[in-house]
Amino acid sequence: SATLDAVSIVFCGFFVATTGAQTIIAKHDGASAVAREFYVRMTSTETLEFLQYDETADADISRATDAAVALNVPIHCAVTMDTGATMANAVWYVNGAVAASTAATNGVFVTVRDLGAVVSIGSDSAATPAAYLNGSGLYGGPFGITHVQAQLTAAQVKKDYDLWRAA
Repeated sequence: SATLDAVSIVFCGFFVATTGAQTIIAKHDGASAVAREFYVRMTSTETLEFLQYDETADADISRATDAAVALNVPIHCAVTMDTGATMANAVWYVNGAVAASTAATNGVFVTVRDLGAVVSIGSDSAATPAAYLNGSGLYGGPFGITHVQAQLTAAQVKKDYDLWRAA
């Protein structure tokens, strides 16, 4: 199988319970569901999930937090992963600390491909309104969503969290 690039996504926000998933950031065409690349979302059970698609194989890999996040309060979240072909080395952080999480594979995943989908914040598509941030919100300014093409260390995530708390 192929090797994925290292990546980290950091965001700060508050979340409310809904009956559907709420997308934080996605690269997903939504309309025809043939150019899905990745998303970070809060699931309907209030866990956080990072998922990468392989459209040529109709497969995906993901890592989700084991516990629900705190609702109706500001939280700092990060998901990081080093190069590899699975989510085995991906790590979720909530409020500067490692969050227990579980990796999953659906199908025979080979690699993520750049399929030209548009990156969106707060929704994965107009075709699936349940994927919007329904009553939840993200912070902007210096603590808006950060996408880094490297795996952040625990110390780097903690420093970002400490700066956010001090702001």
